[in-house]
Amino acid sequence: MSADPEAARTGRRRSWAERQALADRLTARVAAREAELAGLLRAAMRHPAGVGLDLLLHPGELHPFAPGALAGPTPPSDHAEPHDHGLLRRLTRRRTPAHPAEHEQARAQADQIAAEHQRQLALAAARRAHSERTRVLRDQLREQHAGLRGLAARVAAGEPDAVRNYFARLLRCSSWPVGIPSAAVAMRYQPAARRLVVSWPLPPPEVIPPVAAFRPDRGRRGVAAVPRPEADLRTRYAELLAAVVLRVVRELFLADHDGVLASVAVNGELTRRDAMTGRDGRVHLASVATEQADFERSIVVGDPVRWLRALGGVVSPDPAEPVRPLVDLPPHAEPPQGGGPATDVSQLSPEGFAQLARRLWVAAGLRGWTSCGADPVQVTATGELPTDTGWERCLVAVRRDRGPTPTHALEPVRTTMGEHALDHAVLATTTWFPLALHRDAAHDPRLRLLEGDALRDIALRHLGVALTGLSTN
Repeated sequence: MSADPEAARTGRRRSWAERQALADRLTARVAAREAELAGLLRAAMRHPAGVGLDLLLHPGELHPFAPGALAGPTPPSDHAEPHDHGLLRRLTRRRTPAHPAEHEQARAQADQIAAEHQRQLALAAARRAHSERTRVLRDQLREQHAGLRGLAARVAAGEPDAVRNYFARLLRCSSWPVGIPSAAVAMRYQPAARRLVVSWPLPPPEVIPPVAAFRPDRGRRGVAAVPRPEADLRTRYAELLAAVVLRVVRELFLADHDGVLASVAVNGELTRRDAMTGRDGRVHLASVATEQADFERSIVVGDPVRWLRALGGVVSPDPAEPVRPLVDLPPHAEPPQGGGPATDVSQLSPEGFAQLARRLWVAAGLRGWTSCGADPVQVTATGELPTDTGWERCLVAVRRDRGPTPTHALEPVRTTMGEHALDHAVLATTTWFPLALHRDAAHDPRLRLLEGDALRDIALRHLGVALTGLSTN
């Protein structure tokens, strides 16, 4: 009779050791995922200068096979370990009472053999899938090889389509952790400003492991998940978003061999469903705009949020709270088929420019245009613009610049807003705004900026007129 209590105690100790070992292994997997996400930006910082066309021509090293947890054999155990499929369900269900030691050992061996067999099958399938993806990529690039040399020449010449195509291809060649998008949603190049504006997809908040660790569970004879606090989830998600947009900036600057990028703006956007309409929409959760010298000078190792903010960037502290992009993605205005009327803005008289500005805004929906003054450089007026909730009184200022708009251009706009007790203002230019002015306006919800590309788009859509002489190309 005395042997039975001892055997029971031995079985309980073994069961506890099994659960502790299993909890440790599962916790290690969580820690590995956390380290992978945290190292997303550090991996890009280790990339050597000189990436670019060579990687497009020879992409063999870009996507090494990374099987993750499948790489190593199934750890030995004195007891059975649940399979990966339905893991948490199996871990948390009640187990049958302890069996004799011989039965436990046989069951553990059988389970381990089965688990190892499943691991080898999954590893082989992952290797085949990787080989197929690599083969397809190489075949595609082999066909495009000749065109890439021509693309490089057009990039050096600053052709907008070539620049956009080159950097879009390069970013797609970069290796990102599982669950992190790896291709731009949209990209526009402004040749006069030598600025690339990128809309980049962001991962959902669920990419952050919701479980911080695992521990043995006495009550259910399995293991229990230790949930991560909500505040920690939000902090880690904000750090990941900042790291994603900073990494995109880093890779773009590294690949710029021809000096076509004076600055880069990246707007990180998340696609999510609107609970009211049931439709998918995109919201911005992170944004940065920087010149290369500022980017290199402001590096903050180990703290992507701090680095982003040092650059004047923004990241949402809460996935439910969108942020305003620092630089809006310029519209891609296509001229009408078969040509059409065109207006050279640079050749207009001050009166002609004022008339054009009024036609543009009235066609875009402004009502009650009331001039506040005009000179050879700027036309200013008040009126009402339609919004989702009705009409709002605003100030409209349209500038005809010959280079970047001066950074002090916002001050008279703010002054005029105060004089007329207006809540909103739109400052437009026929050229482009420097980043300092974009940052200033982005932090003032009353202001909106429109560059020459946007004016060209308004003229084409509402007037059917192609504007030339905008100094944007």
